[in-house]
Amino acid sequence: MEQYPPPQIEIFPHQEHNFPPPHWQEPWYRSHRFKTFSIIFLLATLISQAYNFSRPAVFRSSATLLTVAKTAADQYIGKKNSLNPNMQGTGVEHVAIQKQLLLGSEILAEAARKLQQTENITLSVPDIRQMLNVKPVAETNLVKMFAEGPTPEILPLLINTWIDVYLNFRSKDTEQSTGTTHKIIQDELQSLSEKVESKRTELDQFRLSHHISSTEREENQALARLKGLNESLNLASEEEVKTKARLDAINNAIIQGQAVVPQEDQRTISALETRAQELREQISEMERRFTKDYIKLRPSLKFIPLELEKLETRINSLRNRGKDIVQAEAQQAYSAARQSVASINKQLSMHQAQASQFSSRFAEHDALKTDLEGLELIHRETQERLFKLEAKQDTKYPQVDVIDRAYLPRDPISPNYMRDALIALGGSFLLGLFSIWIAEFLTRTGNQPGPITVPGVHIHNQIPGEALVQQQRPNALEKQTNYALERPMETEFSPETLHQLYLSSSLKGKQLLVLLLSGLTLDEAAMIEADDFDYPNNMLSITGENPRLVPINSAIHSMFEHSSPCPLWNTNQTMTAEDLAAFLVCLAADSGLPHPETYTGEALRHNYIVYLLQQGLRLQDLEQIIGPINHITLSRYRHYSPPGPGRSISEIEITHPSLANIG
Repeated sequence: MEQYPPPQIEIFPHQEHNFPPPHWQEPWYRSHRFKTFSIIFLLATLISQAYNFSRPAVFRSSATLLTVAKTAADQYIGKKNSLNPNMQGTGVEHVAIQKQLLLGSEILAEAARKLQQTENITLSVPDIRQMLNVKPVAETNLVKMFAEGPTPEILPLLINTWIDVYLNFRSKDTEQSTGTTHKIIQDELQSLSEKVESKRTELDQFRLSHHISSTEREENQALARLKGLNESLNLASEEEVKTKARLDAINNAIIQGQAVVPQEDQRTISALETRAQELREQISEMERRFTKDYIKLRPSLKFIPLELEKLETRINSLRNRGKDIVQAEAQQAYSAARQSVASINKQLSMHQAQASQFSSRFAEHDALKTDLEGLELIHRETQERLFKLEAKQDTKYPQVDVIDRAYLPRDPISPNYMRDALIALGGSFLLGLFSIWIAEFLTRTGNQPGPITVPGVHIHNQIPGEALVQQQRPNALEKQTNYALERPMETEFSPETLHQLYLSSSLKGKQLLVLLLSGLTLDEAAMIEADDFDYPNNMLSITGENPRLVPINSAIHSMFEHSSPCPLWNTNQTMTAEDLAAFLVCLAADSGLPHPETYTGEALRHNYIVYLLQQGLRLQDLEQIIGPINHITLSRYRHYSPPGPGRSISEIEITHPSLANIG
């Protein structure tokens, strides 16, 4: 197997490092893929379009008929007479029948014969059946007649001849049906007349034999008497219930000690009770004003209690007498009602047998009467059908109307050449693309590792013979234009979001946030010690690979001055940058902020750099705060600087807005 040299790495001084295709490659229109696509596309297009436009055009001519079911003599309005064997369907059913008639062999054969005689056009019945079609219009009695074929001149002649034959067929059928139906109805009418007369005679004899004086059931004496007794019994039973309820109510009132008096004594008792109440009030007033001894000495006052006693005695006497009178009257009324019910029940029992026998006979009478009425109704309907049949002109006016006759078609109905041409063109295009994929799949010999592009570095495999090509194009890479996208910056957060993160954090979290929003990295924050803080000068000394002095305000260093240990993660257990990064994600998660994984040390440091540059800080002074920075990365931050000359560190605010009001 052929061996390839190891990959080589080329580092370019340019800011951006993605390269377009080499300029020495052949043009796209000379490539093998384009040639394969062009050949397959053109070949498929020619074949498909040749087939498309070679198909013969199909023309269509149409006509419209309005056909209704023939109103035969036995088709009575509002009823369907099963005695008539010639009745045909109506509506949808009738239209379906006419479709079968139009496409029947008899009409098509006659149309072929007539077409040959009149137009000298010879067509067989199978040919005509293949060209013709009938389609009913939904929910109507309209019938669409179609003729399709490659010769448009023949189509309207064929349909119009077909219509004429059908109209002639319907006319002859109506004439024949009318004569046959007239004879049938006359015979039916004669038979019905004899049956009606016989049934009338039988009904009259039955009435005389069983003393039925009226055709109404209730008007006969037996049933009228039975009905009267039932009504009287209902009234008497109702009166019995009422009198029994009144008697029970009076007895209950007497037991409970209530006053029960006749209606005529109620006014007298009411007047006496009113007078007694007045006397009681006078006695109460007198006892309140005078002593008993004084009352006894005054005759006018002594008389009042005696009069009240007489009134109470009289009232009690009237109540006792009235109670006996009312109870006796209620008992008499109840006894009379019971006697009336018993008497009516006795009469009703005696009359029920006679009424039952009469009901049976009257039921037979009703059955005979119903039979007679049915025969008379059929007789009248038959007479009416006969009159209508004699008055109709169905033989002269068949119930078919030609709404629209056939015409010479202009444009074909199929095929749709333009639509099919576009479909064929699209299919050819897809076939060409598919052929490229097939060709690449069949000719692929192996996977060659391609070039790897990273910012500032280009890695490629140099195969034998390629060094010669590179020697023939010196400095070609330096002249190429960069088409790569810049590396995306870190996520930017609003000062309010960072302030919310600060407020929801513990003291340890606040110390970490202060350092990151002052330009430190996670590695530098992990190495901070208490001796690095210069509290009098508000400075923080950064040691390590990028030593520098970072200015901080007094409010910030106040949280470190009294911290033990300082910072809080500076314990006996070593805290690494990875540990601080995980701790930072936990702070964001606890604060309820979305996507806590985006709150990294690089993201917070990036937000601090953007804040400094947006105030106009010179790019070359940025290293004094955040330490050395790659020039390529620094050039990307130039977009955050406002227009105009840059400002020095002393001219800007170095404290991040999210930390401005802490203390």
